[in-house]
Amino acid sequence: MNKLRFLWAYFQSERNYYRRERYVDGRPFVFSVETTSVCNLKCSMCPHKDMTRNYEMMDYEVFCRVIREVEDYNGLIWLHNLGEPLAHPRIMEMIRFVKDRGLRCGLSTNATLLDDERSDQLLSSGLDKIILCMDGITKESYERLRVGARFESVVTNIERFLRLRKERKLTKPQAVVQLIYMKQTEPQVREFHARWRPLADRVLLKRFSTWADQVESISQLSTEKHRYELAHIKPGVRYPCAYLWRNLVVTASGDVIPCCMDYDARMVMGNVMQNTLAEIWRGEKYLRLRRDHIEGRFTSTCESCKEWVGGPSCRAYPLGRPLLYKLWNLLKKV
Repeated sequence: MNKLRFLWAYFQSERNYYRRERYVDGRPFVFSVETTSVCNLKCSMCPHKDMTRNYEMMDYEVFCRVIREVEDYNGLIWLHNLGEPLAHPRIMEMIRFVKDRGLRCGLSTNATLLDDERSDQLLSSGLDKIILCMDGITKESYERLRVGARFESVVTNIERFLRLRKERKLTKPQAVVQLIYMKQTEPQVREFHARWRPLADRVLLKRFSTWADQVESISQLSTEKHRYELAHIKPGVRYPCAYLWRNLVVTASGDVIPCCMDYDARMVMGNVMQNTLAEIWRGEKYLRLRRDHIEGRFTSTCESCKEWVGGPSCRAYPLGRPLLYKLWNLLKKV
């Protein structure tokens, strides 16, 4: 039933989007909780070092309040946004709290803090998915990007985690080793895949994010071929961003923002300590932002964003769209 509810939420959101309706009947089906906005690195491709909002840990009681509100949410809840989730002193309790409610969760980590103890705890926590960020195949290239990390230490941490998982014959968490595709890593793709594919469930070549072109030094690290594909978008044509009908991010302070590209939380839709997620999702700020997109007005973070997704309106949705194919792929993921 959980999978059916998830697919129903997906269908409702897509229907509202393609019919260009401001009000969303269902729930967001991409859901992220920023357990912490604190990070121990200053990576060249990440805007964390450029943030002006506070670096903080999400209060555990606030976290529990958020999760209780989505107990029947049936997609995968990400326990990170900006920041290193393993830096939170109660991250293992957070994972267990999510799992005790029958939900699925995952996180992405730079693996610098993935020592023996945390590896053991993660493997016992019930975590469903972990993305291990290893952006480089040599010490020089890795440490140039991941400023503050030690190449040998991170390699050891990831190898130990994957070895322990194999020794215990575990299928969870699904282990993904990730390389961000950019100018500096492009020559390493083949070697990176050969290095990690025998150990991980999956090697992910992640397309480069310009973070809505808000930081020039980051945008310069890639060219068009490295970035998210927008093959379905015609040059000079822009549609409303479907993330406004799909996504919701709760920052460490409890602010709700439309998507992760708004790294500095410039577009706050509300705060979970003042309103419920349902009230915020259907509140005036979200309705106004969706209306602006429908009418072709793109402001704040949205104005310069290249990572938006979406397509032309379709009043007869889902007719003429490969709905069954998309639903089948979603069903395999949830």
